[in-house]
Amino acid sequence: MDLGIAGRKAIVCASSRGLGKACARALAEAGCEVVINGRDDKVLQAAAAELGQIAGGNAGLFRWAPPRTPRGRCRRRSANSAR
Repeated sequence: MDLGIAGRKAIVCASSRGLGKACARALAEAGCEVVINGRDDKVLQAAAAELGQIAGGNAGLFRWAPPRTPRGRCRRRSANSAR
C-alpha cells in the first residue's frame, strides 16, 4: 500500500524495541527517513543497523542516555515539590 509518505522524515521515540521499533520499521518500509532513540545503547545500535538495511541507509540514530541518579530520587523530589 502506498501511503504517500516516501521521502518524508519521521521521529519515533522509544523505538529500539517493541511497538516503537515496529512503527519505525513500518515507516522505513514506506520510504521515510527514520530517526530512532532509546536508552540501551547496544539494543539501539542493533535496531539502527536493522532499520538501516530496510531503509537503504535512511535510518538516522539519536542516542539518549538517562541521567544517572539513585533509584527513586526523582519520585522523592516530585513528592517534596508538591507540598
